[in-house]
Amino acid sequence: MNSFLVVTDSASIAEESRELLEELLGHVVVEVVHEDGRLALSRLERRAYDLVLLPLELRKMEALTLLRAVGPEVASRIALLTPDTLDGFRTAWEGMRLGARDLVPTKGQPPQRLKGHHDLRLR
Repeated sequence: MNSFLVVTDSASIAEESRELLEELLGHVVVEVVHEDGRLALSRLERRAYDLVLLPLELRKMEALTLLRAVGPEVASRIALLTPDTLDGFRTAWEGMRLGARDLVPTKGQPPQRLKGHHDLRLR
């Protein structure tokens, strides 16, 4: 079974992520970590997830710092939850330069809802 990690402090983001993954893959188990960068790093060091949804802004450690800490193999399984703003995209592009797999635009900051049409979400 695939393993997924969602780092968020938003119950709606966690639920929408689970629904999206189930829509694409069938029944899945999604582990949720409340938006704490050090806790997320600890989980990533202990377990290999197939996909990690990670917001750019985290308590105690920012996403870019976390990406630098995990290295390219783990970073390649991370999709960044990116505020739909110019600054959000600039930071996400830096994260992708550090090895993140993709970005997922969200409405507002902090992220409230996953954005994008079906084709974008299939990436």
